[in-house]
Amino acid sequence: MCADKEDEKGVLVYQRGKKLNEEYYIISVHDNLEKVTVTFAAYELESSETFTLPYSYSELDALFKSNMELADPSNKEARFEWVVDRLDFISDSGGSKKTDVSQ
Repeated sequence: MCADKEDEKGVLVYQRGKKLNEEYYIISVHDNLEKVTVTFAAYELESSETFTLPYSYSELDALFKSNMELADPSNKEARFEWVVDRLDFISDSGGSKKTDVSQ
């Protein structure tokens, strides 16, 4: 079952650790060529909880339209770094936390 979820997100293309809200997370980036999406997943080490933030390729490109260096889609690792650096939690209308990118 886990393998199916992994396949759904796509191929792992980038990974690093990050501290969010005083907890340590493994941030993984998955590229799904079939669905034309990139998914950022934050895995919490203590609780094994995972939060995902999917972007279509066009949504991801839109994040960098005003940044000349990152506007080039071939600059993937720098783009992933940029998103992960700005990754944070926000509360949704139901009070649950979810991942988002602060500009």
